[in-house]
Amino acid sequence: MNNQGEEKSIEMSAVEIVKYGITVICIYRSPDGQIGIFLKKLEMIIQKLIGKHKTLILCGDWNINTLKSSPHAKELNNLLLRYNLKSIVNVPTRITKNTASLLDVVITNEEKYVNILSVMDLGLSDHLAQSISISLPDINKTLYKVKKRKFNEVNTQEFLHLLKQVTWQDVFSELDINAKFTAFMDVFMYCYNVAFPIKTVHMRNRIKSNWITQGIKTSSKRMRLLEKQRKIIKINEKDLEYIDQYRKIYKRVIQDAKKRENDTYISSSKNKTKATWRLINQKRGKPLINNKNIELKWGKSMISNPRIISELFNSYYAEAIERVSGHNKGTHTYSMLQSPS
Repeated sequence: MNNQGEEKSIEMSAVEIVKYGITVICIYRSPDGQIGIFLKKLEMIIQKLIGKHKTLILCGDWNINTLKSSPHAKELNNLLLRYNLKSIVNVPTRITKNTASLLDVVITNEEKYVNILSVMDLGLSDHLAQSISISLPDINKTLYKVKKRKFNEVNTQEFLHLLKQVTWQDVFSELDINAKFTAFMDVFMYCYNVAFPIKTVHMRNRIKSNWITQGIKTSSKRMRLLEKQRKIIKINEKDLEYIDQYRKIYKRVIQDAKKRENDTYISSSKNKTKATWRLINQKRGKPLINNKNIELKWGKSMISNPRIISELFNSYYAEAIERVSGHNKGTHTYSMLQSPS
């Protein structure tokens, strides 16, 4: 998916809820984006994820008004039908004094999991927000574990190193082609499993958000009311300035509340550095990656394979012990010869 994005035509971010097998993708298509590129890449993404038997939720502003019959809306609808996908928003998501259009979507291949869909005005945009409630297993009875292989440069180098050590004599000694293939796969999979072992990863509980105070909830309702009035009635310049100022204050209050919560979380943590990085990676939507790559300059070569590095260290220190032992033995004999005592 990293290569599917294209400015204006299809811009996206995705998150996978691993323990539930749910993938959520938020996609934006600019009104100036090319509809052909958008539909082609969207289909590629859908094919890839449905092929992995994932519960898929697509959302975002696609700038295709599905309330009106148009060639673009028809193409999109046909695409959804081909993959048994259901668009569950059926009311306008952008309302002005003269128009009402459905530009923002929530689409899924598992409609049965969606309990409640709400379309609401948060007062922060000219588009309405969509909120869905999904049925999930009891979180208290769900183990926070997932089995996975880790593919990185270190493990890849280890895999290549193991393959280089294989003589393949068992493969060459077989006469039957099927037997050769079986022998090859046995050796190959052994190296693969050693270099990329399946490990059980314990999932962390997400950081709870306690920054939403009663005051912020009240301000949120007030902001939505003001934004609704701005859209449906004619407002004078003074009132518009008041609404804009209220919005700025509202956003600043939210930012300050989040900052205070983060400060409290870090200050109350035993490992403040770890807590800080956990907040950063939660914001980025990425896991913390520990870069443990080691490079060793050996002569004129740079070695990064951990197995080769460990063998070089082992050989060096084993020979060093022998050298030191021999040196100490010679020195001791010489001292005994020179010293009458």
